[in-house]
Amino acid sequence: GRLVDDRAAVLALQVDRLDRPELRELGYERVVPRAAWVELELQAGVVLALEYARRRGATATLPDVVEGFASFCRSIQHPDGSFDQCYPNEHTPGVVYDLLTALRYVRNSGYLGPRGKAELTDVIERAVHYAVRADELHGEVANHLANYAYELYAYADETGNTEAKAKADGYVHRLL
Repeated sequence: GRLVDDRAAVLALQVDRLDRPELRELGYERVVPRAAWVELELQAGVVLALEYARRRGATATLPDVVEGFASFCRSIQHPDGSFDQCYPNEHTPGVVYDLLTALRYVRNSGYLGPRGKAELTDVIERAVHYAVRADELHGEVANHLANYAYELYAYADETGNTEAKAKADGYVHRLL
């Protein structure tokens, strides 16, 4: 799809409404499965939408939108803190690492109210708690291990979380 006006920035965040005529109007040929949407749009779409709105001076609706985003993230998170990517009940830490930068970006964006910030902080903390206790078992892919370490180091730098730093160190050791 392509961004054609300010409406696209808001639509990019309405990830819980996948079968929408507005998405087709923006050039989406088909609607992808909900779990795949999380991977494709949640991580990049939310950052793109916030930046697009900010640069266009169209931020008035962002507080409501990002509050909805925080609630949506909570609704798709498994009780163990993991998220699905392509299949139901994947329970893989790699998806946490894929989402972590975007989740932190939204939390720190300044558009969340206290309730939404607390909700998204809880989502992030539960996700990291899961990720540092789980491991990827699909192979030793160097760029994946490097990304996992990067995400955990960034989170640890921001929060002081020593478990995240230790897990990042472990990924670097495996990488080398």
